[in-house]
Order: sequence, then structure tokens, then C-alpha cells
Amino acid sequence: MNKTLRRLTQPSMAAYFFVMALFCIAALILRQYYLALGETVALLFLLTCYRLAARRRRRALTEYVQTSNEMLQRSSSGEVPFPVALVQLNDDELVWYNKRFAELTQVRDTLSAQTISEVLPGLTMEWLTAGKTECPEELRYRDRRFRVTGSLLPNGEDKSGLMLGMIYLQDLTELLQVRDEYIRSRPMVSIVLVDNYDELTNNLPDATISALNAEINTKINEWADCYAGLLRKLERNRFLLLFEAKYLAGMAEAKFSLLETMRTVTNPAGIAATVSIGIGKDGVDFREDYDFAALSIEMALSRGGDQAVIKDRYDFTFFGGRNKTTERRTKVKSRVMASSLSELIAQSSRVFIMGHKMADLDAVGAAAGLCCLCRKKGKKVSVVIDLEANAAEALLALLRGMPEYADCFLSGQEALLAADSKSLLIVVDTNRPDQVECKPLLESIRRVVVIDHHRRAADYIEQPVLNLHEPFASSA
Repeated sequence: MNKTLRRLTQPSMAAYFFVMALFCIAALILRQYYLALGETVALLFLLTCYRLAARRRRRALTEYVQTSNEMLQRSSSGEVPFPVALVQLNDDELVWYNKRFAELTQVRDTLSAQTISEVLPGLTMEWLTAGKTECPEELRYRDRRFRVTGSLLPNGEDKSGLMLGMIYLQDLTELLQVRDEYIRSRPMVSIVLVDNYDELTNNLPDATISALNAEINTKINEWADCYAGLLRKLERNRFLLLFEAKYLAGMAEAKFSLLETMRTVTNPAGIAATVSIGIGKDGVDFREDYDFAALSIEMALSRGGDQAVIKDRYDFTFFGGRNKTTERRTKVKSRVMASSLSELIAQSSRVFIMGHKMADLDAVGAAAGLCCLCRKKGKKVSVVIDLEANAAEALLALLRGMPEYADCFLSGQEALLAADSKSLLIVVDTNRPDQVECKPLLESIRRVVVIDHHRRAADYIEQPVLNLHEPFASSA
């Protein structure tokens, strides 16, 4: 047993007994013999009790240490193969340690107490006192990395309140280096898409298109080479890029420089090229990473393009997206969307139109236009809105004064009671489920149409039967 352990098991009481002995001597000097005799008897009694208690305390603590040491000693030599230490958890004081711990830390027995944080900087014992068996953070010491585990020792019949804990240091440096390298070298799947390729090449001669393609390919190849990526062209404006995870932080730090570089490519009309970058990570395999990348591209395009989007298993991360969206509406798209919406309305028993909370002029105007369309199709239509809390009181007052709109407006609770399995819900001027006027109504109706112009959010309404997204126009 080392000096520290001996001091813990035999706390100094000499000063107290010395004072009591002085009282005995003083009683004798004053010729108070009965008092002196009583004090002497009390002093001898307390001294005997103290010695017995100290011996019992020392024996119990020694048994705890020996029991824990025997549990660890499995080799024929009896030497524990990794560093072990006993710590007094009341003040994190180092009580005992084995040979491997001393070799690692170069600790030596001293007259002064040493705490575990002094011997191993950065290591505290709060996790063990909280009942955990493993330190939540790895320990870095002298270019080595350790996993620290521990256990509390039972106090037996000791009533002193002393808390002891045994800690074990496992050197996992090589294993953790392999793990880190595995994480750093995991493949990332990325899709690079030239957003406005059709606009760039419209009405250009073949020679000019070839030169433009060569310039675009060069810019993308140079960017991919900076990150040791494998680049393959899938379509005329779509590229597949594979790279290692360790380069992703550099891409993000550079704010995906390809977004800025690509704007230097212009066609003879002066239109600058823009790209969207979709990255998928943390998938179980390449296929899931590619699906994440495809979702990222879809998200980037729905937000106006000219940006990078990273999709992991849980969320989206956005970079760029500073340019103003250019209009790409065509009459063909308008006819297709109108035909699909008309068919959905015709197949429904009832139509509900709902905007966002605190509905504004854009939301109410879009709802009014859809009401007119539903009446033309002969379907009963209702607008779900809070008539008390909104930002379009004047327009609502005007609409409610018209016979065709007099009975159109319902609260969310009234709409829930009126909805059935064949109802259609049209959400206007928002694409986020948390912003709609009545979220329970959105969750209860199976067929949902979304008409919006805002940039698509990460928590957008999932799986609508029809989605009309026009970033350059208002919902109305």
C-alpha cells in the first residue's frame, strides 16, 4: 500500500489527542485528581476506538483493492496488461495504480496528494460519479488515444462516505486511426447539373454549342480534379461525380467555388451559365447516396437553382442560391398542369383550399382563383382560413360581400368535420407543413395539391399528387 493510501486509511488525529492529554496534565497540576482520572480514561478509550476503526478501515480498503486487482489479473504472470488506477471520487484524488499506469504517466509516490486531472490532463471523473461506465470522450495523451472505462467499488459497511472508483485505460490509437481513415475515405455521390443549358444553347449553331460545351466541361473537370474526384458525363447537362468524404469540408469552406466559376461561361447573347450541385452522404450504399443526391438536385431546382445542396439521412444543407431566378414557364407546362388539376377536381367529392397562417393577399387571391375554377367544374369548394387572424381583411370583406363567396370560408375544425375520403386539398402560397392554416386537415386528407412560388424548404409537404412550383411568379 503506497503512502497516499496509508494516509487515507489512517487520517491524522494526533492534534486532538495531544490537546486531550494537555487537559489531563492541567487537571493534575490543579490537583483535580478525579477529573484527571476521568479524562485519562476517556482519552485511552477514544484512542483504542480510533486504532480499531483505523485498522478496520485499512483492512476493508485493502480488500477492495485486492478484489478489483484479482478480477483483472488473468495472465499467468499476474500482471494487468493495461493501465489501471484507483481514484477517490470525492476529490478525484489518485489512490492506487498499477505498473502499466506508472509507466504510461511517469507518476511517482509523493507526500502531497495528486488528482487524476494533474496526472492525466483533460480527464475528469464526473461521468463515473454520474453512474456511467465509460467516459463519453476519448482521452488523448502523449500522441496516444485511449478509451476510458470504470466502475464504482462497493463501500461495504464503511459509513465514512468515501467513494472509490477503478478506471481502466485501453489504448485504441491504431483502431481509432483506422476508423477515422474509413470515415474520411467513404465515397460521396454528387450530381452536377447545368441549370439553364437549354437557354444557353437555344438557337445557336452547332459549332458554337460545341465550343460552349467544351468550356463547361473544362470548368467542371478542373473543379473535380481539385478534389481527386471521378467525373463522368451522364447527359448533355448532367454529370456524376464521386469523391471521398474528406474533401467535403474543403468544398463547403470554399462555398462550392464551381458556382461562381461557372458564371464566367457565357453564350454569345451574354447569358451566364449556372449549375446546381446535389450531394448525397451517409447512405448505406452507393444507391442510397445517389438517391440522396437526386433529391438534393430536385431541392436545388425547386429553390431556383444555382446552389449546392447536401442531403444526409436526416436533413438538407444549402449553399449559394444568390442569383435571381429566371422565368422558365411555358404554355405546354401550363396546359399540362391545368389539365391535371381539372381532372383531380372532377374526381373529388369536395375541394378544400388552404393557405398559410396569417393569410396575406397572395394566399387569398390564389384561393379565390381556385374557387372560380372549382365552380366551373361544378364542385363544392371551401376556403380554410382564420377570419380573425389574417393579413387580408379588406380583400376578405370584399369577397364575403359577393354571393358566390359568401359561404366559402370555413375554420380548420369545420373543414375537418366536413372532409371525407374523396376530398381534395389544395395548399397555396406555402410548401411547408408547419406553416399551413390547419395542419391536422393536411394530415387527414390523402390527396393534396401544392401551388407555391417560395423556395422549397427542407421540411416541404411530402408526396403531393400534384406540385406546381413557379419561383418567379406569385401564387395568385
